[in-house]
Amino acid sequence: MIGCVGLKRIFLIALTVGALSPGAGDARIEADLRCRLGAYALDDGRFLTIQGYEDSTRDLDYVLSSGEYGRLAAGPDGAYVPTNAEGKSYGSAAFAPCSDGSVSFTEFGKQAVSGRHVALRVTDTYFNSAGTRLHGKLVLPASGAVSAIVVWIQGSEDTAETDGIFWQYALPMHGIGVFVYDKRGTGLSGGETSADFNVRADDTAAAVRQVHALAPQVHRIGDFGGSQGGWIAPLAATRADLDFVIVGYSLAEGVTAQDRDEVEEAVRAAGFGEEVMPKVREITSATARVVKSYWKDGWDELAAVKRKYSGEPWYKAINGENGYTAILLRTPEAKAREMGPKLDKHVSFGYDPRPVVSSISSRQLWVLGGSDRTAPSQKTIPIISDIQKQKPNLDLVIYRNADHGIAETFVSHGVERHRFPDGYIDLIAHWIADNRLPAGNADLDIRHGVDIPATTRQNAVVSP
Repeated sequence: MIGCVGLKRIFLIALTVGALSPGAGDARIEADLRCRLGAYALDDGRFLTIQGYEDSTRDLDYVLSSGEYGRLAAGPDGAYVPTNAEGKSYGSAAFAPCSDGSVSFTEFGKQAVSGRHVALRVTDTYFNSAGTRLHGKLVLPASGAVSAIVVWIQGSEDTAETDGIFWQYALPMHGIGVFVYDKRGTGLSGGETSADFNVRADDTAAAVRQVHALAPQVHRIGDFGGSQGGWIAPLAATRADLDFVIVGYSLAEGVTAQDRDEVEEAVRAAGFGEEVMPKVREITSATARVVKSYWKDGWDELAAVKRKYSGEPWYKAINGENGYTAILLRTPEAKAREMGPKLDKHVSFGYDPRPVVSSISSRQLWVLGGSDRTAPSQKTIPIISDIQKQKPNLDLVIYRNADHGIAETFVSHGVERHRFPDGYIDLIAHWIADNRLPAGNADLDIRHGVDIPATTRQNAVVSP
């Protein structure tokens, strides 16, 4: 599940603390658990999606249509325990044998709910992108009738996304198809993992072509990218004919701006004021020069600012949660020179998304967290608002209290947990289906591309 706090902290760029350790990019959930993946209709009117959890082969991940989500930790007896990021349990879950297709789910303080597996039409497929064989999956309602199909674009993590993203089951419950694919070098896809945005946009365009081949009768196809995928989604619209583009919890500036803003937020959170920010920006300007040169230039300038400011009290606030700057500050230069080019996965440090967002003709929806600490939205919001003046088909949604992944934190029965805001899944589905957005409220800021309510567009449902 991309970017969701509580599953793991997702970073928008490939060069992060997590990326410095080898990952299990080819890990997939074990075969005997595959029958449990999918959507379940619950007896209280909600639905539940079950998908793989990060790179575990046994643990599962769940999302309730009411927004709550979390890890289902596998027990030795085949039972599951809903567990938060700190390992604290808050309920139980049990699956009947796959031939039965039922599930029981209990949260502390609430009555148990039961559900039955919903039949969805799932097509596994392979397609080619620039000579690399990629694995994908098209998920439709059982009838095959959909109003649109969305291609999901994964963030920076290297897990098998065809196992892991909940949207592939949630949106078909709303009559919308989803095509999800494993990034190159992950899951069942070939090639080497890459954070080159142009390569990733080409792969997404190839995925769109595969959707056309699998469902030629469906003409409304768009993409939806979260976190790093939010940089890819508009760029893919320059290589494929897309009806719509959805950007989730990403930035209208580039990678170095993300690092700069995250560093500044960390320093402010540590109690330091604006008077230290010029010094902080000297550091992020120096680290940006290094990465933009692809680790060739700027080392003398970086060494100079490290000597200049390493004794300052705010310096230590630039810790390991803050992208490449934190890594460069704590890593010896010789090691950083050697390891940086090997570990950045060719990330597009010089990419500027604003011209692309401004120029594509596809209608766009940007969904941002007003309290995002990984991809701070304070500078992206005015950029998108400015672009909206010339683009009436660009909508902006801000969940004021949401962190990265559009995640909110809450406490229930003494356990800290996470959820999506109320109505978030419905909002995405309705915007795709007929261009509708709900009214704003104290937690939800809705900004249409023009200063009038968004027009409603009814679209015919197309069956195979």
